[in-house]
Parts: sequence; C-alpha cells; structure tokens
Amino acid sequence: MNSAKGHGHDLGMMGVLLHVIGDAANNVGVIIAAAVIWKARYNARFYADPAVSMAIAFMILLSSIPLGMSWRRSFPPFSLTVTSS
Repeated sequence: MNSAKGHGHDLGMMGVLLHVIGDAANNVGVIIAAAVIWKARYNARFYADPAVSMAIAFMILLSSIPLGMSWRRSFPPFSLTVTSS
C-alpha cells in the first residue's frame, strides 16, 4: 500500500522525513548544548546536554504519533480468531 487513506501520502517517505528532521534537530541541539557548556560559567551548565536530549526525544515521540496513527488507518482491521479443525 502506497498511500494512507488514498490521499497520496507515502508512509515510508513520511517516516524518512521524520527521521531526517529528527537528526537535524539532534545536531542543532548538540551544538546549542555544547555552546552553553562552553560559554557558561555556572555548575548547572552541564544539565544543558541532558535537557536538550530529553527535549529532542520528546519532540520525536510527539511527531511519530501521527505517523503511527496514519499507518494504523491504512490497514483494515483484522481479527485473531482461532478455528479448530
């Protein structure tokens, strides 16, 4: 199946796009955290890296939910009935 609900959206391409955007956000976040750790002079500066990592993980999680919902809608429901012979 190439499309979700016939709208012409390719779920594979949406997944790749999500992955690339997540990687780009990760790179920008690491640069920002490194700059904070490098330039700041207070002890809490070392929390910049874990905070940025958690924010990126949360962003990826939230952006992957619509992709999962689209995937679920693209397949018909099925039942797991067991028949005895």
